[in-house]
Amino acid sequence: MIKYLEIAKGLVSRFKTFSIRQVPQSKNKKADALSKIVSTSFTHLSKQVLVEVLETKSIIGKEVTAVIEEEGPTWMTELVNYLKEGTLPEDEKVARKIRLKARQYELMKGILYKRSFLTPWL
Repeated sequence: MIKYLEIAKGLVSRFKTFSIRQVPQSKNKKADALSKIVSTSFTHLSKQVLVEVLETKSIIGKEVTAVIEEEGPTWMTELVNYLKEGTLPEDEKVARKIRLKARQYELMKGILYKRSFLTPWL
C-alpha cells in the first residue's frame, strides 16, 4: 500500500486538477474482485522450469516370453467342446463334472475366460 501511495503522489503532480471520492463497495464489485485477486500471493511459487536431459533410458524393457500351446488334449479340451458344440463324454460322472465346471467359464471368440462377478474375467 505504501508503494502504491508513493506512485499515486508522483502521478498527482502531473495533473492540473484531481479529486478523490469514495465509491461504495456495492457499486464497485469489479474493482473489489480485482483487488482480491491481486492480493493473493503467488510469491512462494517458483518461476523457473528445470529441464533434465536423460542420456539413458529410465525404464528397462521387460523380456516377453512366448506362450507355447500343447499338442493334443488338455484339461480345457472337453470344456471347450461342451461350450462350443454342446458335446459331452459318454461317462456320466465326467459329463456332470464338465457341466458344473462350464458354469464358471465363458467361451468368446474361441478364447476361454473364467467368469467372475467382482473381478475382470481372466
